[in-house]
Amino acid sequence: MLTRRAALAVGTGLALFPAASWAHQLKEGFTRVLFNRRTGFIEVMHRFYAHDAEHAVRILADDPKAELHVSTEAQESFGAYAASRFAFRDAAGDAIALSYLGQEIDGAFIWIYQDAPLRDDLDELIVENAILHELWDDQANLVNLEKGGEVVSAVFRSPPKPQKLSFKTASHP
Repeated sequence: MLTRRAALAVGTGLALFPAASWAHQLKEGFTRVLFNRRTGFIEVMHRFYAHDAEHAVRILADDPKAELHVSTEAQESFGAYAASRFAFRDAAGDAIALSYLGQEIDGAFIWIYQDAPLRDDLDELIVENAILHELWDDQANLVNLEKGGEVVSAVFRSPPKPQKLSFKTASHP
């Protein structure tokens, strides 16, 4: 049981050191890539912890007061940054142009959206994911590619290297 003096000391400590300063960065990202025949697009959805993204914006934009949950400018800055650090190439090594669609805050996460026109010949992709790796050596980004009910995955750790992902079946419904 806390004494009144101990409770006062704890309360004073909490007031001096806000909870945000105690928060731990998780340094994990998740990307879902969906080959969507219905829309005719490859849909890319990146999800990062907003806390990690906020730290990144503070470093990358040299803005120590950036607050992701209240600043659309900070959100846009992180979204554009993340989109610039993710890429696809086809089996021949040719770049597949991804369009940056935007981003949104959803609770503890920031989502970044990209897309590209769907091509039937993409049963193999070379994926590059360097999001946040230049900031943190222990960053880990999981990428799931989903096509015709099949899912293939890769984890990108520092230093991130392009990874070739192939679907087992050559044709998908």
